[in-house]
Amino acid sequence: VWLQLHHLHEYAHGGETEPGNLVCLCSSCHRNVHQGSLKISEDKNGAVVYTNSDGLRLDCQADLELAEWLDCHLGWNGEELDSHQAKQWQGEWAVFVS
Repeated sequence: VWLQLHHLHEYAHGGETEPGNLVCLCSSCHRNVHQGSLKISEDKNGAVVYTNSDGLRLDCQADLELAEWLDCHLGWNGEELDSHQAKQWQGEWAVFVS
């Protein structure tokens, strides 16, 4: 109900109102984009990428937090580098990043 369309390439700077240039955001996320705390862009393959104000990908941040939670609540067997967090850092484990 509270969703809004956001132009990836700003309408004010010539961005067209067409499906390939629009993303649907809740009103809070849309406000965060315009305030600069959420950034939305396209990578070289045209996939939409969400980053925070420091440029960190939010899907990577979510993977890291989930890995830390799993390590804390489930534990792991093996050496330090066998933890979910270590595997995520090494690119061997992810939920949100493909």
